[in-house]
Amino acid sequence: MGQLVSAPYSTDDGVEYVAYLAHVQSECWRLVDEKRLPGSDELVAFLDSAERVVQQVRRDVAGATAAGDAVVVSTIPMLPAEHARMQNMNDSLRNLLEILEMRQALELNRTPAVARVAEAIMTGTFSA
Repeated sequence: MGQLVSAPYSTDDGVEYVAYLAHVQSECWRLVDEKRLPGSDELVAFLDSAERVVQQVRRDVAGATAAGDAVVVSTIPMLPAEHARMQNMNDSLRNLLEILEMRQALELNRTPAVARVAEAIMTGTFSA
């Protein structure tokens, strides 16, 4: 198993990111149930990986907050195939969700704080 080490991000941004991503995951599953998103194996695997990212960020933010740290770096265990899937699908899924938001199928409310943590994760260093 490999690991993705994020760039540093603020604990406050991390709290917001966790809430946002949990909301987005819930909305994705709803859209799959409504057949507005394809329930493909790739999407399911992507959402499973995203859940592990959320759990790790939540733990890391809680630990940093308890230690009084304002900045955190997350180390997220994942397989090389998971990392590749995350890199390949992230922008496509985000674009699709933004289109669905424009069509009022869901409400994303992606804030600058969420974008900063997403960038910290997506630009992190992966090692196998």
